[in-house]
Amino acid sequence: MKQKWGREDDAGEFPSDRAVWTIGAFCVALLSVFAIVGYRYMRVWTPLQRHYLTTYVGTPVAAAFRTDGGYTLLMVVTRKGTRLALDNEVEPFVTEKGENTFALTEVAMKTGDLKLEWQRARYNNAQLHEFLGHWIYQDQTLTDLAKPALWGGLGALLVGLIVAIPKDAARGRIRKHGRRLKGPELVTVRAFNRRNRSDGIGFLQQDPAACGMARTPARCAARLGAQMVPDA
Repeated sequence: MKQKWGREDDAGEFPSDRAVWTIGAFCVALLSVFAIVGYRYMRVWTPLQRHYLTTYVGTPVAAAFRTDGGYTLLMVVTRKGTRLALDNEVEPFVTEKGENTFALTEVAMKTGDLKLEWQRARYNNAQLHEFLGHWIYQDQTLTDLAKPALWGGLGALLVGLIVAIPKDAARGRIRKHGRRLKGPELVTVRAFNRRNRSDGIGFLQQDPAACGMARTPARCAARLGAQMVPDA
């Protein structure tokens, strides 16, 4: 059994009064929210949902200040006129110049769609928000879109607090009562055996409340036995 002598490297340095483990749990939860949002944005949302996100978020804010505003929307040109392009009609496309845009799918062209056009016009903010919510976001509100990330962050926070609260409580006890730097420490028989991984020779304790025998580690039993054998 090895014993470390001298002062610990951090001897005399008490933990700060900040709940660092709890703060860390909140930071991890916040990062989890951003990670889930980023994953869903790239892997779950459709190309048009990603494209119209700024407009979908901005129209309710703009509606609080003015009735309408100018917006550029992707329109499908057909023989009967133009209308808003939907997800099942377009697919991402990269031009020769490296610009990201959209192109008609083969199915859309077979059903009569002629081409895509970016058209800028003025739209009622509230009506455009409702229109995008129904046709592009499948009647999902902004809260609905954020729920998976929020629930994931909450789960990460709860798991983190399970670990953080006992850690911060232990740090608080150290600040209040101090910390043993070196020297003997009074412990129970069970704690002694657990700390030293004792599985060797046992010594019965006179105290009935001790509940068991204090044991030495098996690796030390041979040396202990040799010291107890008298010389011939």
